[in-house]
Amino acid sequence: MNKFTLAERALLHLYRYRHVSPAIEIDAPREMTQTGVAEALGISRSHASLITARLEQEGKIYAGKSRIIGQNRGGARKIYFITPLGRETCEELRRTMEAQGITEDDLLVPYNINYCSSSAFWSLPPEERAELGGLL
Repeated sequence: MNKFTLAERALLHLYRYRHVSPAIEIDAPREMTQTGVAEALGISRSHASLITARLEQEGKIYAGKSRIIGQNRGGARKIYFITPLGRETCEELRRTMEAQGITEDDLLVPYNINYCSSSAFWSLPPEERAELGGLL
């Protein structure tokens, strides 16, 4: 089975947000920040910083700034967007994953439930709310 590097996994994570407009200035997803990348990979934020810096140098991602969804104070934070080269790389990785029967869930940590918004929580069916509430 092919081993995917943390950089490849980070790129695949950011590929999920390829439809977010680079012009966004308010309410960007937290998952597009270094913290979001770190959580998706199950690594420290400082390690995610090294990975995103390398991906920027390779021309696979670029940084922008935006306020984050639910951020009540503070200024804009650095968020990452995937470049055309990054998209090509992701599409190739996804073909490899498909051929090997690997899913994104096999490579990325599921979204962190500690950051589940109250509106998302209350929109769940009662049985799923009870199950999720038991995990918190």
